[in-house]
Amino acid sequence: MKIIFDFDDVIFDSHAFKQKIFSGLVSFGIPSDIIKDLYISHRSSFSPFTLYKDAVEKSGLRISEKSLKSAVTALVENVDSYVDKRIVDLINKIGKENCFVVTAGDKDFQKLKVEASLNGVIIPEHCFFVEYKKSEALQKICEQYPHEPVIFVDDKSRYMDEANSLHIKNLHPVLYRHDGFEQLSQKIKELS
Repeated sequence: MKIIFDFDDVIFDSHAFKQKIFSGLVSFGIPSDIIKDLYISHRSSFSPFTLYKDAVEKSGLRISEKSLKSAVTALVENVDSYVDKRIVDLINKIGKENCFVVTAGDKDFQKLKVEASLNGVIIPEHCFFVEYKKSEALQKICEQYPHEPVIFVDDKSRYMDEANSLHIKNLHPVLYRHDGFEQLSQKIKELS
């Protein structure tokens, strides 16, 4: 059995992490209405590097590039505290050689978060960073293990639809919502 995890809001509490990102902007004195407007425009490909730079420019504040870089670098300190420990325990139980991460968004930022929070938990070659669509990575993994069930865990319906549209026999999508861990555990028992 193989398991493909989405990163944000499955393994990683991105909602809580975004609060940390926004509090960093507030500490610079950037008004919350500017932060909210910028977040909406940056939502599809979220990167704090770009968000911080745009927020400083839009607010008219004079903050050095060095200070901005330091603030963004500080964001990933202790980032592993946003990881769901139940998922880490599950990865350790199943074996990291059987687990993958497929995550969409700003490649550099996603890679930074995954490496900082899952160092040693996931095999780096088992991480796929995509901009929007996950189908190519899903197909590649399923084709590599055609005789094993492959569970794909994601919190977004559009990725469930994308996975289902592939019509891959060994792919089993699990929508990860408020009871996602329980549903995932049930699917693992069912396919074991």
